[in-house]
Amino acid sequence: MYYVLDDSFVPIMPFENYVSFLWTDRFFEAGDFEIETMPETALLEQCKQDYYILNTESEHEMIIEGLKITTDTEEGTRLYITGSSLESILKRRIVWSKTLLSGNLQNGIKKILDENIISPTDETRKIPNFVFQESTDEAITKLELARECDKENIYDLITDICKTKEIGFKIVRNEKNEFVFSLYAGKDHSYTQEVLPFVAFSPKFDNLENSEFNNSTTDSVNTVYVTGGENGNESVVVGNHTGLLRRESYVNAGTIEEGYTGSYADFLTEKGNEELKDRKVTKIFEGDVDATGLFKLGVDFSLGDIVQIENEFQIQDRVRVVEIIHSDDENGHTVYPTFEAYEEIGKETV
Repeated sequence: MYYVLDDSFVPIMPFENYVSFLWTDRFFEAGDFEIETMPETALLEQCKQDYYILNTESEHEMIIEGLKITTDTEEGTRLYITGSSLESILKRRIVWSKTLLSGNLQNGIKKILDENIISPTDETRKIPNFVFQESTDEAITKLELARECDKENIYDLITDICKTKEIGFKIVRNEKNEFVFSLYAGKDHSYTQEVLPFVAFSPKFDNLENSEFNNSTTDSVNTVYVTGGENGNESVVVGNHTGLLRRESYVNAGTIEEGYTGSYADFLTEKGNEELKDRKVTKIFEGDVDATGLFKLGVDFSLGDIVQIENEFQIQDRVRVVEIIHSDDENGHTVYPTFEAYEEIGKETV
């Protein structure tokens, strides 16, 4: 069920009459939605920009950003309402002053949010009721970061960091109407672990059809030579493949200005890992899955979790749930996940 909330989060009306409603939650990025409906004066008065949309099947909420009316001689007049999830709030701020991040990743992101959103020196930059919730998950707390940032958009910065480290971020509203930012890693339900019940999609479980598997090493690299320093005399090698299987790349990391507190080797390694992330083996495993059958979304697995997927040829892989799509139209209500091949940070691949 969908509801419209005003800018104070007071419910105005349930959103029931529409041609189609597409709602997408994402692990690495902000989600979005699009409603196609018939334009009415009352509806336009209730669906204002910067109002919110609530989906009772999702922990995320969306901000109304776009209203468009089109007229077509065949289809008639349509109103399209679009917007993004609360994570898009981060797009409204930049890193105002040069900031050096070194050490614990979670602390580094908290520093960025504290200085530019939660308690900035300039009070006009503060976003009220925005809070940071620290994670105690070792998958988050063990991560390190070495980075310099200046005038970057905060959403782009955090998205880039999280994608590189294979973690997600979210902003949800609590009972105090606070915007709560947190990092999370998802749970592993694949066959490679023995702690949690496994979740698998396969023809033998009757919950996977129309699958596609694509594995390509074209343009991939697995070993990076990184140099930097004032004279280019600092270097590290990230990756340890040998022989014919070794695929090399080079990165010039440049220099870090005076005041950087982290190890320069850490900084170079970070740049090498970013290159590996950008140039990794292309591995895609897609398919139409039933998320309401043997393994149910929201009960057995959630956004960000790692699950197992296997086709009729017993080709299988660990994949992460990177999107949850809710679709409502003349065909009814469907909910389905989309996947991305998962590789552990630091794990060597061919």
